[in-house]
Amino acid sequence: MPDEETTELEESITRDATDGIQSASGDGQSMTQMPLKDRMEYLKHKKSTAASAVGLGIRVVRLIPPGTV
Repeated sequence: MPDEETTELEESITRDATDGIQSASGDGQSMTQMPLKDRMEYLKHKKSTAASAVGLGIRVVRLIPPGTV
């Protein structure tokens, strides 16, 4: 199940890819976007780290039989 941040990143990448604007400037400030390839690699990395953070689904428990100390 994708988290909210990942879906926002996907939407942002899709919106920016269709927009076509690479850089903008105004009022003495300028901005340049990261290349689309780099943003896609970042999203892939973020998804893989999120998937590995979930865990293996295995719980390690120490069993102690009744009557022992």
